[in-house]
Amino acid sequence: MQTHFTLADGNQEGQNRMIKAVFFDANGIIYYRQENNRYLNEFLQKYNLAIPPEEKLALDNNSLQDASLRGLISQEVLWNAILRTCGVSEMLWSEGRDAIHQDHGNITVFPGVIKTLSALKAHGYKVGIVTDAAVSKETKLAWFHEQGLDIHWDAYANSMDLRTRKPDVRMFNAALEEAGVSANEAAFVGHDAVELDGARHAGLSTVAFNYDPGVEADYYIDSFEELLNLPYFQKVG
Repeated sequence: MQTHFTLADGNQEGQNRMIKAVFFDANGIIYYRQENNRYLNEFLQKYNLAIPPEEKLALDNNSLQDASLRGLISQEVLWNAILRTCGVSEMLWSEGRDAIHQDHGNITVFPGVIKTLSALKAHGYKVGIVTDAAVSKETKLAWFHEQGLDIHWDAYANSMDLRTRKPDVRMFNAALEEAGVSANEAAFVGHDAVELDGARHAGLSTVAFNYDPGVEADYYIDSFEELLNLPYFQKVG
């Protein structure tokens, strides 16, 4: 499918912007997980247990998940709660947390990401991450390194550090400030409708990739490398 452009606000403003920085969501944009809960499943099977239905996990742990992403509780507290929901006895929690930790780092970078980000950097663009995450920047960059993604990020806005989550404009403003660009000079690449709306409210142009039906954005791309073909990405300098 060809890269296509939608005038979300009915005018040509997006085409006339000089974009200097591109910010990306992390999970679902830069990488994905092919085998969700692989190591947790192996751990549970070892003790004749199984992961409960997703609805049960969500009901029991969504508030803790949110608190963890906001840096209000540790991942250990969240993971203990998940293990409790799975019926794991407290004496096995340490082993269970190790399994969940392995699952979190078991990522796969989307095809075209390394090539595209390298090209953007080579042409003078700043690139950054805007992520809801309960892991440190150093941890996530170590995941990237294992996948061969070693570029320098000009901005990194992490919900755990900022004590808030997308779509809060403070997430996007933190990335803008660190990159030293205005909202009119930046684009955000995401997949979630609410987060793309948050970027738009913060004044950024929006690009949807790996998106669900009904998502609204200025541009839609079906492969990561199509990002380089968008009309408002012009060489800087």
